[in-house]
Amino acid sequence: MTSFDRAPVATAILHRDPAHPPPIAVRGEGSYLWDADGRRYLDACGGAAVSCLGHAHPAVIAAMTEQLNRLEYAHTSFFTTAAAEQLAAHLLTRAPASFGRAYFVSGGSEAVETALKLARQYWVERGEPQRDLFIARRQSYHGNTLAALSIGGNAGRRALYQPLLLDARHVSPCFAFRHRRAGESDAAYGRRLADELSATIDEVGAQRVIAFVAETVVGATSGAVAAVPGYFARIREVCDRHGILLILDEVMCGMSRTGTTFAFEQEGVVPDLVTMAKGLGGGFAPIGAVLASRTVVDTIVGGSGAFQHGHTYVGHPLACAASLAVQRVIVEQSLTEQVAHRGPSLGRLLRDTFAGHPHVADVRGRGCSGRWNSSPTAPTTGRSIRRCASTRASSGPRNGTACCATRAAARSTGFAAIMCCSRHLIWPATMNSRRSPTCCVARSTMSPPIWPGTAEADPRTNDRGLPLQWPHSKPYPPNRGDMMTESIRHERRRLLAAGMAGAAALAAPAIVRAQAGWKPDRPITIYNPFAAGGVTDIHLRALSDRVAKILGQQVLIESKPGAAGTLAPSLLMTAKPDGHTLACMAINSLRYPHYQQVNWNPLKDFTYITGLSGYTMGIVVRNDAPWQTIEDLIAAGKAQPEKFTYGTSGVGGTGQLLMLEVEQATGARFTHVPYKGGAEWMQALLAGDINFLADAAQWAPFVDDGKCRILAMATEARIPKYADKPTLKERGINAVGMSTYGLVGPKDLPAPIVQSLYEAFDSVNIEPATQPILDKFIQVPWRKNPKEYRAFAEEYFVSVKPLLIRAGLAKG
Repeated sequence: MTSFDRAPVATAILHRDPAHPPPIAVRGEGSYLWDADGRRYLDACGGAAVSCLGHAHPAVIAAMTEQLNRLEYAHTSFFTTAAAEQLAAHLLTRAPASFGRAYFVSGGSEAVETALKLARQYWVERGEPQRDLFIARRQSYHGNTLAALSIGGNAGRRALYQPLLLDARHVSPCFAFRHRRAGESDAAYGRRLADELSATIDEVGAQRVIAFVAETVVGATSGAVAAVPGYFARIREVCDRHGILLILDEVMCGMSRTGTTFAFEQEGVVPDLVTMAKGLGGGFAPIGAVLASRTVVDTIVGGSGAFQHGHTYVGHPLACAASLAVQRVIVEQSLTEQVAHRGPSLGRLLRDTFAGHPHVADVRGRGCSGRWNSSPTAPTTGRSIRRCASTRASSGPRNGTACCATRAAARSTGFAAIMCCSRHLIWPATMNSRRSPTCCVARSTMSPPIWPGTAEADPRTNDRGLPLQWPHSKPYPPNRGDMMTESIRHERRRLLAAGMAGAAALAAPAIVRAQAGWKPDRPITIYNPFAAGGVTDIHLRALSDRVAKILGQQVLIESKPGAAGTLAPSLLMTAKPDGHTLACMAINSLRYPHYQQVNWNPLKDFTYITGLSGYTMGIVVRNDAPWQTIEDLIAAGKAQPEKFTYGTSGVGGTGQLLMLEVEQATGARFTHVPYKGGAEWMQALLAGDINFLADAAQWAPFVDDGKCRILAMATEARIPKYADKPTLKERGINAVGMSTYGLVGPKDLPAPIVQSLYEAFDSVNIEPATQPILDKFIQVPWRKNPKEYRAFAEEYFVSVKPLLIRAGLAKG
């Protein structure tokens, strides 16, 4: 034990509870913490819902070490850093296209404070300085700075500082369990709340209101409260109608905790500003962020040109490097998708264990975040979490929460940590005064409880006779004594054991099945040939969610980048032709066998199912590049052959073949730098590591916000979005970039299975909900039925070989 591991005789820290200093934590690993006395604690809630990957994750520690060896600090008044730029680029690729910039701070409260200031400056820049008022919701929490407390609706947290707080208005929360009227539908309840907001705006005057602020899923004060369906869509409409901004606080619920990167994705709305923290950095370094819409950013950039805000440690390179590593792990290990698929299992575990118990009034949640409320009949004796290790008791009312961050699905054995716990009532740990106990430690995510119902109320309904948010029909054994009886202990231990070791084997969530010829009897896995977080990955995951509803089974996307996009389909060689293992096949797989030795033939070893989409390609430079036209770039490539570099998604890919055609047609020469995917080459261009790009339009958001410029499109004709940009063919360069992808299965896949898969994927691919995803990356649906897709593959496989021979990649 080092001197840092020993607590001083008298602490010099003003602790949260000065009279009872907490134990000193000395080590963390995975889901556990150890104190200086050797006691092990299950960090059930990840601290304050922060440690989404657990403790001591090697990939994150390695990234932090590498950053420290390079640069530990640079003030953002004078410098930016690669870590901050790469993190911002990564977040923007995961966010809707309407977002333009990211701003990094040191935590959630700072993020909210920043969003409030940004919103205020937006209106000042627009010539409306009279706007001075925010509207938020009662029983909300947005942080502990004075401005964040001002908009927060938690009376207890505000009371001491009330004289110092800004003026703000508060409307009703969207908390159906407590506030929905008897017989009121979700739609009617949501409309009533939206009307209340509209009336409040009218009352104070829309010309005064800056923004409406809300947590997408409420966390700290009420615990895992998701809005009723349609609520946020109506709120967005009210904000637009009255001309005010919408700020969503996702400090706790964002960054994949609910099963999508941003919780608002499940609400069908896009805010003007969104805040995040906690799961953004996973606790490895203090960090928070705000993503701002292009409208907000462009107004400030085009006005005063400067955001009047800042702190010493904004954009700290170590924090950004840690956060980027955390987010890459989330993407590479498909943890967002695992949360989406395993979240219902957590809900079932909570329902099966608690919802029918006479002392439980409400069970709810979203993704890997769940919570239960005690009923008024619950006894008043429980264990204090602070005294868990010493087994001393405390008394008080109880609420419970099961809070799992992304790490809940990080291991193949199941949930890394799910636990019901609170400030007053703790799952009984393995207590033995002669041994170091294994304890559970977690912060309460609840405010003081408000007891619903009566002693005679049906335990499966709330105090107005309405069903629990997660309905439950299995009766729980009667228990009129203390909640810490053996039956409760047994059930809670069962929940923990199931969550820790059995989540991987839990049944898939029930999905309404559509009528179709073939139905899978277990989840379908699709291998994605490109890096997680790229265009193909985003497209596939969007399709998979809706196809799952049609086929009645989960559709899992596994990223398998490598070998110029051909690794994914090659994995089908050992797959059974039963429809449960598929691959997205890029056009590279029709070229690769011509110049690399492979053990498969694209025309003999795969079953073609459906075309999905095609990449739009172009030649793009940074906005500060010296070349204004494609002719300028060609001239530079002739004058100084191979001096200038370009990035693509891999050797032998469509981007490289495009440039080889350009070089052959013009006599210019450039140096090719291959990357694994669009996120990497985009970051390389922004950092100045390469001079230009020749690949698919993942660069579009950066062109739209002025960071990059298009020199020429590689399409047959001009496209509507960039109608002012010439094509290579227009400039006399006979080169066209073509990069399509579709879905294939193992050979000999039965025709009924092929047809069912084709119909399911083709139908969702042309749905209106898919178009915004394709539009964001300048793509269009590439519709090919099984017969058409095979015919295309056969023709292209033959026609591309002469080009590969001329390029020196293949032999004659």
